[in-house]
Amino acid sequence: TDECLDGYFGVKLGALRQVPSAHLSLLAMNGGLRLIHAHQVSLTHCAWLLPAQMRVEQLEKKSSTGVRSGASEFMGALAAA
Repeated sequence: TDECLDGYFGVKLGALRQVPSAHLSLLAMNGGLRLIHAHQVSLTHCAWLLPAQMRVEQLEKKSSTGVRSGASEFMGALAAA
């Protein structure tokens, strides 16, 4: 997707397509394209993890004990994302 999470920086695909091929070659040779790709994947993971984390926090607030939820609750929230 071309969208970034609010408050995060990313590379828009349309802008990357406008980079001259000579510059893209330099980016590829210097590992810049790999870095761009890794960052975009990371942003995708954040977009997936943030709602799950929010669901876990909501469950913790509703918990009568106030004890932090465990990994199973977080994994359940991930599965529901």
